[in-house]
Amino acid sequence: MEMFGVLVLGLAAGWAARAGVDSKRDAAVRVLAAAYALRDRTLRRVAVERENIEDLLAEARSVYDGRRARSAASAVRPEAPSRASDRAA
Repeated sequence: MEMFGVLVLGLAAGWAARAGVDSKRDAAVRVLAAAYALRDRTLRRVAVERENIEDLLAEARSVYDGRRARSAASAVRPEAPSRASDRAA
């Protein structure tokens, strides 16, 4: 009878250990799945922010190029035609 008790106790301990391992495995899988979801959300957020920064830089470059073109155009203005009285002198 003592051997039967030890056998039942061993089976119960093995079953409990196996159940604990499965639940730890499930927990690990859930944690890793959450980590992948967090990674995907983070990469999506980074892509959106990168796009916003690229738009900001493109807009700033456009403003800079426009100002540069206007200042270059104003620096190369043709001289005003002189009056006839200036030519006679």
